[in-house]
Amino acid sequence: WSSDVCSSDLGVACTGVANFLTVTVADAQETAAALMQRGVIVRPLNGFGAPDKIRIAIGSDADMASAALIQQSFLPNAHHLNNFKKYLDISARMRSARQVGGDFYDFLYIDDNHLIIIIGDICGKGVSASLFMAASITTIRLVFKEEKNLNSAVKRINNFLCYDNTSSMFATALFGIYNVKSGSFEYCNCGHNPPIFSPKNDQPVKLLASGRPLGLFDNQVESHLRQIGWR
Repeated sequence: WSSDVCSSDLGVACTGVANFLTVTVADAQETAAALMQRGVIVRPLNGFGAPDKIRIAIGSDADMASAALIQQSFLPNAHHLNNFKKYLDISARMRSARQVGGDFYDFLYIDDNHLIIIIGDICGKGVSASLFMAASITTIRLVFKEEKNLNSAVKRINNFLCYDNTSSMFATALFGIYNVKSGSFEYCNCGHNPPIFSPKNDQPVKLLASGRPLGLFDNQVESHLRQIGWR
């Protein structure tokens, strides 16, 4: 595979190390583009420049890169976020410590006047966290298709994640319902690091945890609701 990637028409010199190739090139940006057109996973080592080095993923590293793309597909994309521009400007990004991880977020309309905002994380890192993340975000979306009450929805999500959870994985999450007409924000923080609400003309406020993480105790989640005004 290395002889195919490091062909003379690209003018690169390669050295193989573990699951990647370190490539020295005269123009990293142009070479990376040519490699990616061939379906090769490419990462800059020091930022694209000239001269520079790039890293080409092979073997299991390429599989992990594919897994990262699949995980990203579970999150709202730019087109999805544009659907909310009528009421809000929303920007979101996830950057995992590893190629895949347990962080997640989502935005869902439950009716014309109410928007669900979700920020969460799975215990641990890597593949195990990413698998439980996929199960968690799928469960959350299915529950909110049927359940409009935040307190009831959180309890149902917890019970689903507890079912057959022999690995004792758990999720922390903040669930909030934003009323686009009144500007009120009702939320439940299930053990998540407190997000910061920064009012335009007031001091920042931490949205502190109001209940336990999800997936640990069947029928025992505490989902105390709190409310703040966004306007």
